[in-house]
Amino acid sequence: MTIVDQAPDCLLQASLRNEGKVHLGLVYANDPSGRTPGLMLDAALRFDRAVEELVGAPVDWSKLRSAPFVYAVLAKSLRTPSELTDAYAALQLQYEGLVRRDDLTYLGTRPQALWRPLASDVTEWLAPAASQGAVATAEVALDTDRFCRLLRSALESADGLECRWGHRVDSAARRAHAYRIEGRTLDGQPWTLDAPVVVNCLWEDRLRLDAQLGLAPERAWVHRLKFRLLGRLSRTSTTLPSFTFVLGPFGDVVTWPSGRVYLSWYPVCVKGWSSDVSVPDSWREPCAGRVERGVAEHIAREAVDALATIVPALGSATIDTVDAGVITAWGVTDIDDPASELHQRHHMGPARHDGWVSVNTGKLTTAPVFARQAAALAFEAAA
Repeated sequence: MTIVDQAPDCLLQASLRNEGKVHLGLVYANDPSGRTPGLMLDAALRFDRAVEELVGAPVDWSKLRSAPFVYAVLAKSLRTPSELTDAYAALQLQYEGLVRRDDLTYLGTRPQALWRPLASDVTEWLAPAASQGAVATAEVALDTDRFCRLLRSALESADGLECRWGHRVDSAARRAHAYRIEGRTLDGQPWTLDAPVVVNCLWEDRLRLDAQLGLAPERAWVHRLKFRLLGRLSRTSTTLPSFTFVLGPFGDVVTWPSGRVYLSWYPVCVKGWSSDVSVPDSWREPCAGRVERGVAEHIAREAVDALATIVPALGSATIDTVDAGVITAWGVTDIDDPASELHQRHHMGPARHDGWVSVNTGKLTTAPVFARQAAALAFEAAA
């Protein structure tokens, strides 16, 4: 088996440069079908054991989990506080049905409830009148740096696996009994690989490669370039919870006991939008962690200032990292549109076309479950 990745190592781009949330479904309360919250909840409860199966050892999830999220409802929310809590209550009922199974847990825990309302005197971290209401949740994020290192270590020790890092995939073509994959290394050297079964999980490049085999998507799609900020909280703010601001084009705050913090404010941090098959070449630099200093400082200043109007303690945060990742999803309009398909993430997963398996990973939350499905399809194709 051979793994090919254009980065100098695996899990260095979108897998690393995101908030790391393992969704319980709460943020998808605007999906009228209810299918996305249910999918996220089910995948989240299978995430830990699927990962442990893949890495071949138990994982101490307590070292990877962030502070739990508080969901704060902002004034321009697409759903009212009562509509949101109704959706959360319905999700709680689904959870109670699932959690009866011994093999389903949430990152090593089994919370009694997914959420609970917060009294106004408990939301001391929020600026006066910044929120129309808030709920505490059991939802957490993973430290993506530690999590990706865990997976890299498992790959390094795997038997029968060849890893070709620094190999960009330029083309794919069907041959008589195999697929020919061609590309260039980081230093420009051409390479070729023939394989009877190929799993295409190239994330933002997946559609480009599928199209070369005549596999055109049946839905409209969009790529978004989203920046993240990493830094450190002041000493007086180390007990700050994580926050998701709902429901619309807002943002997230993820905090860890160490004082490290992740910040993203959607109106400032989304700097690219494309419905082309290939993402713009100009996105590749920030996605590799290379952002011009003046640009980074401008994004950090605007994002921190905006978030501090909601959570004043964030105004004293120091930012040391600004980089970006690509979000690829079905949709046409942005998330400020209540009818946008970006509020739905249930048309995802792997699909097999002869020996070609194309994987729409969707979210970090669904990745381990879809990895299992993709592996089954690949073995089926090889049989």
